[in-house]
Amino acid sequence: MVTTNQPDQLTPEEQPIAGHSRNVANPQKRHWLKRLLWAIALPIALFILSIVLLNIFGTQTIEKLNSALQSFWLPATIFRITIYLLIAFVIVPKMLSQGQAKNDSTIQTIKDDIAQNQINSDDDFLYQLLKKAEAQQRIYNYLLNRRYLILIGLIVFDMITLQLPYFLKY
Repeated sequence: MVTTNQPDQLTPEEQPIAGHSRNVANPQKRHWLKRLLWAIALPIALFILSIVLLNIFGTQTIEKLNSALQSFWLPATIFRITIYLLIAFVIVPKMLSQGQAKNDSTIQTIKDDIAQNQINSDDDFLYQLLKKAEAQQRIYNYLLNRRYLILIGLIVFDMITLQLPYFLKY
């Protein structure tokens, strides 16, 4: 019978990180090999699937599918760009604002703790937390003021992954 340490019996190095689950059976297990195999197997499987589908449907059906693709390519592109605008100017700023509000409350809590304890040392743990929270606040402000960079990144991603192969084919 295998016994496991209870969380209160673990050393600090064995304690799980907040938000992460702990693999009790093998805590040192790494999943890099599984990810590597998926990264290799998926393109090979898609290539084999495309050959099988070409043999099943034939070239005439594939040509009909290509003409259908050409007919809705522009509306699909407009839809994707609309989604990118929504992500860059609505969703991401809302998420950043929520993170910023949470960080503001953290900064205020740390400042209150410092004031209550009357701590004057710069080496104190609370001062280090305060510096980290203020740095994170600067990052939130930077990202909120540069939403257009998110949009540009999404459009560049679209051009490289979706538009370029289409333009190279036609």
